[in-house]
Amino acid sequence: MKPKFKPGDPITSLDELATQDFIYCHCKVYHKGWFQSWPLRATIFELQRGIRKAVRLTNREYYEGRDLRRLQFQQYGNYCDCCPRNSNSDLKIDAYDCWDIASCDEAFKNWLESKVK
Repeated sequence: MKPKFKPGDPITSLDELATQDFIYCHCKVYHKGWFQSWPLRATIFELQRGIRKAVRLTNREYYEGRDLRRLQFQQYGNYCDCCPRNSNSDLKIDAYDCWDIASCDEAFKNWLESKVK
C-alpha cells in the first residue's frame, strides 16, 4: 500500500514534537504513541539526529501516475453525489456539493486537491 504521508519540515524542539500526530523518523512514518513513550534522552538524541514532520498527501499526489479520468469514473462514477444526473447514489466524493459549485468536474478537481484519507 502506498504511504499517505511525505517528509515535511524538520522538527527542532520538544514543544514542536509534542504537537505532531505523525512524524518521519528513520525514513518511516510513526504515530505519536510511538515517540511519546521515548525517554527524554532518546528524544533529544533523535531530535539532534533529525526528525521530520509527516505531511499528508493530497489525492492527486496519492494517485499520481494513474489516469485521473479513469479514476474519476471507476471510483466516483460520472457525477458527484448530489448531482441529479447521478444514477448511482454510492458515490464517495463526500465533501463537495455540485449544487454549490460549478460542476461535477470542479467537485472532482477539489477532491484531487484535498488531503487523502
